[in-house]
Amino acid sequence: MAGGRRLLSLVVLAVLLLLSPRTGAAPALAAPGVSAPSAARGTGPRVPVVLVHGLTGGGPQVWGDRGPGGRGLYGRLIGAGYSPGRTLFTYDYAETGGPDYAVLAQVGLERVVRRALEASGEERVDIVTFGSGALAARYWAAVRDGPALLRNLVMIAPPNHGLLQADLIKVLYHTHRLTRTGPGPTPSPAGEADRPRFLSETQYVGRRAGDYRSLYAEYLLWSRLLGGGPGPEGSRGAGGAAGSAAPPPDFELWLARERPSLVEEAIYAAEVPAGPGDGGLTLAYYELLSLRVGRYLHLAHAVTVRRPPPLPGLEDILAGGWREALVSYLKRLLLDWGVGKARELLSRERAGAGLGLAELLTGLDAGSAGLGRLVPEHLVFPGPGGAGAAAGLGATPGSGRVLLCNWFLREWQEREAAARGRGARHVTIAGSCPNLFGAAGLGVGPNDLVVEVVSALTAPHPADSFILREGLLAVHRALPGDGAVVSAVLAALGAGAGPESDGGQATAGGPGVGGPGSKTGGSGGGTGSGVCHLWGPAYQTLATVSPGEGGNSAAGTVIVEVSVADPVAAGLDGLSALAWVAAVPTGPDGRPVPGEPPSPEARFSFEEAGRSADGLVLTALLSAPAPGPGRALLLGVRLAPDPAAGPAYLTLGRYLGRDTRLPFSYSVTTRTAAQRDGAPDAAARPPAAADAPTGKPGGDPDEDPGSPSGSAGGAPSGRAELVPGPDPPPLIKVVRVTRMTTTRRESRVVHARWEWDFGDGERLVDEDPAHSLARVEHVYRTAGTFKATAVSWANDGRLLRELSWDIEVGPEDAGGEPVVFEAETIQEPEVRLALKGPVKWVTGKPARFELEAEVGWPPHTRRQVVRAYPGWTFDVVWEKPGRFEVRAAITVKQSYEFPERRLTVWNTYVVVAAVEVLTAGLTE
Repeated sequence: MAGGRRLLSLVVLAVLLLLSPRTGAAPALAAPGVSAPSAARGTGPRVPVVLVHGLTGGGPQVWGDRGPGGRGLYGRLIGAGYSPGRTLFTYDYAETGGPDYAVLAQVGLERVVRRALEASGEERVDIVTFGSGALAARYWAAVRDGPALLRNLVMIAPPNHGLLQADLIKVLYHTHRLTRTGPGPTPSPAGEADRPRFLSETQYVGRRAGDYRSLYAEYLLWSRLLGGGPGPEGSRGAGGAAGSAAPPPDFELWLARERPSLVEEAIYAAEVPAGPGDGGLTLAYYELLSLRVGRYLHLAHAVTVRRPPPLPGLEDILAGGWREALVSYLKRLLLDWGVGKARELLSRERAGAGLGLAELLTGLDAGSAGLGRLVPEHLVFPGPGGAGAAAGLGATPGSGRVLLCNWFLREWQEREAAARGRGARHVTIAGSCPNLFGAAGLGVGPNDLVVEVVSALTAPHPADSFILREGLLAVHRALPGDGAVVSAVLAALGAGAGPESDGGQATAGGPGVGGPGSKTGGSGGGTGSGVCHLWGPAYQTLATVSPGEGGNSAAGTVIVEVSVADPVAAGLDGLSALAWVAAVPTGPDGRPVPGEPPSPEARFSFEEAGRSADGLVLTALLSAPAPGPGRALLLGVRLAPDPAAGPAYLTLGRYLGRDTRLPFSYSVTTRTAAQRDGAPDAAARPPAAADAPTGKPGGDPDEDPGSPSGSAGGAPSGRAELVPGPDPPPLIKVVRVTRMTTTRRESRVVHARWEWDFGDGERLVDEDPAHSLARVEHVYRTAGTFKATAVSWANDGRLLRELSWDIEVGPEDAGGEPVVFEAETIQEPEVRLALKGPVKWVTGKPARFELEAEVGWPPHTRRQVVRAYPGWTFDVVWEKPGRFEVRAAITVKQSYEFPERRLTVWNTYVVVAAVEVLTAGLTE
């Protein structure tokens, strides 16, 4: 059975982990674009480095011998000029029992970082991590003042989104526990979605595992014995007597089809914290955990009916040998009973043996609080895809519904990402070897035996880089000692020579971690071009001012116009372009000094600007102050995940190993102050804010430059600008019912609440999202001067508007008539979508679908840009019969203008149509 093979695969996983190398003894394979560091570059002051290992193995096992000539990263750092105890430190917690990265971060890591800063006299620190050490470092940055103290965070094989083994250990733990103690109270009637109150993980899983155990028995009855199913909510179907479709092959898919209300209410709608004592995990995770435990419980307690040995023949009895025949029969009967009992005991102890081996190899404790913090952030329920269908960990793209499981992990990572600001840069190095677990039944993707590569990915900030090492030797434990990895780490710290030009290539389409580029647009103007990509930034030097020029050659304002081919038109769906400028110091040769990550000083968003041979072109315009003497102005361009496409790391995972490069061009001019005073508004705008909140990566709600000269657009006021779809229309081939025509998810930014402060100590919170136009009355009890404020907050935590009033209350007015306040914020546009196409079709012939959209024009709208996915017109061809969903979506770039500010939000709306596909010919 499938469940038995999965349980057996857990043991196979543990054995393979044991066979994986424990130290970095792999040969130093050269990584393209990553140069070897130079020899010692002196012993002068440099930013201190703190090394943080993972949960298994101490410092010497991971970082190598602690000596100048030792192998591994530690020895290379000493050779590059770092001094132990002054600029080189390790955080070693190998003897700590039951490690919890949240505790390790706030206690031990905080202490080591402070000691490193005091010993070196520096203001910032570099941290290099391996494995789960990355979570400790990032959690420290989230809950402490890490972003202000951290310069570079280099992560080798980080499980940034959780560990697959943590989830597997929980399954083994509860399976082993319940096979000995039995499930909880009597299971609920099969198919009901009511859940017990969550008091603890043990209580909840014990009860719900019993429910799913009975459902699994029903699944086996229908799919294995009767050849069908009762159908959705009790009606015949799914391969039963009145149905025409074959029974689903997997329990989860059967459950989603036969018990849709159970799956919708108990799993899909349960992405919320379970309650006190939940360890930060969601109810959806506990349902998935209970489902798998219930399945394994049924398999562990399954009774195999064995045929007893044949009775002695009548001839033997009549011949007088009946005593010997009876004794022989009883012996065979006892032997068969003993063998059956041994097999039953073995099946019950299998989970316990696998649990002990997994704990030994991973360093995780099934009973520790820290285990829950390592559960994967998302898991996939392999049923029919819904609004959250996407590519998930261990799943084929589009094969199920992505569910939020680790609420704690997501919450603090969002805090850490928001707090990073302009300082810290992340460099992620991961390994990928071919899937070795396919034969064992684990449906994982490219992996390095321990950490899934997708789990290492994070939504990139402008200067972040990702390096992927591929091959049979690119396994988790070997990465810290890999020569190319060590060179990449040294280059990221500025202790080794990095690549030049536009960032180099470390994978197919992936950048290295070297310094900024050297292409120059000239201090007085010029044009240039380059290539931007997803895995690291591409830099261009726009203006260089050497000390000898006195800063006069580039006085005034630098005007930059950048054009980038649209990622969606280039086949990179779910990505958007990001651009920024940064001022960096230059050396005596006038070139930027490598090593220090350029901090973005101004970001700007792109506008649609017509078409070219490469498809839709995006253009951005920015005004920035010219750099001073000894400084260079850099233009940075890269691709980043579009927030509307779902979890960023899942979007990035679709492009691992793919070429994600896009061409871009730029032009730059320099204007003096006098020229700037007479320049058009588009050229004289002030720089965009560096860290303003935004609804799109790199965008600035206060800075919406509009279409530059010569661009398309110009729609009449009050009407949306529709971006044309691909030409010719895209053709989507569908084999499985879970194949999505677009992976866009419903996502809207709207007003969520008003927070009023009347200035006299009284406050009011209005959490009705319908009150975008608010009218509030307040009586001031005492005389005086008061400052009243009203703040509008969005549902994603963004500040939308902040209004204030100065109120004078005289003695005669105190306690009298109320003061009336009126405040207005953004209103979401009314959107109506219609997807026109056939409701019945045949296999092998393309069906044409057309998307129609009506988008309202709410008050204070300055501009609307509407884009369709996969297009306004698209074709779908099905290769198998069945009932399929056709999905289309639009994104609305909604720009508002209020007296005090401008802001832009991105909303996504989805429409779904059902199509019944029949076969045009005879089949079996």
